Amino acid sequence: MGSKRNWSIYNQHLVDRGRIDFFIDAKLLSTWRKELRKQNKGKVGRPFDYPNSLMVALHQLKSLFHLAYRELKGLANSLADSVLHVRMPHFTVVQKRLAKLNLRLETPVLTPGSVVAIDSTGLKATRGWEWISKYKKRKKWIKFHAVADTRTHRFIAFKATSGRRHDTTQFKPLMKKLSLSKISKVFGDSAYDSNDNFEFLEKRGMEAGIRLRKVGRGRAKGKMARFRAMQEQFGISVHKDRRQKFRGHFEDAQDEWKKRIGYGDRWQEEASFGSFKGMFGEHVYSKNWEAMENELILKVNLYNQLI
Repeated sequence: MGSKRNWSIYNQHLVDRGRIDFFIDAKLLSTWRKELRKQNKGKVGRPFDYPNSLMVALHQLKSLFHLAYRELKGLANSLADSVLHVRMPHFTVVQKRLAKLNLRLETPVLTPGSVVAIDSTGLKATRGWEWISKYKKRKKWIKFHAVADTRTHRFIAFKATSGRRHDTTQFKPLMKKLSLSKISKVFGDSAYDSNDNFEFLEKRGMEAGIRLRKVGRGRAKGKMARFRAMQEQFGISVHKDRRQKFRGHFEDAQDEWKKRIGYGDRWQEEASFGSFKGMFGEHVYSKNWEAMENELILKVNLYNQLI
């Protein structure tokens, strides 16, 4: 765990979140024309009138302050009149440009021996719930899979999938995005209990803090990494014991394992999700998939800056 929080600095940090110059500053105006020339070089069709950095800043304001696009236009106009003295884009331009932004996740730097936690949460993909409920349509939602640093609560990797995609299918794709040599331990709930995941972590020298499912205690299928996890968590001493019915002493042994490995630190991931949803809401406002992905990249980058 980290050191004690300096509340004076933390309070000022919260105050600074509301500063407009955190999103739009004077540097934007000085690089406006240069950025536009770079964006429009080789572009087919009508050139862009506004740089990507302005679009990112406007979408950050929309996401953090939960503004509708027309409200965002009003805020942008007030900034243009009093601070920037430039013409602001129409709200439909801001909306359509989101899917065209070339965004990437600004990954926080991990320190050697870092402990990470992996989990997923659901996000609503549309906000018209009254209409959907009235006509009995299937409610759309997506899964937000993420890996967080348990020390800083920042997200270091994420992926968005359909709501029906199982958590364990995203374990290795997410872990391969990280600097694995700096990670010492990985926490995850029983949704990530699979032979391949235990083998993946053992081969790379990372300690697996994944809780085994009770119903899956005997399904090692020749993969010894998971069987060794069964020995650690359930106290199974010989191979034949894995066929026994799950008994109370197995559960007690797993509770002891949780204390020994520090499994309680997995709540840090839940805290990250809670902070993320508290900051931006439990939905995405974009309609098509490209815009959804860019929206989440934009939100995660902003969350990592503000946390």
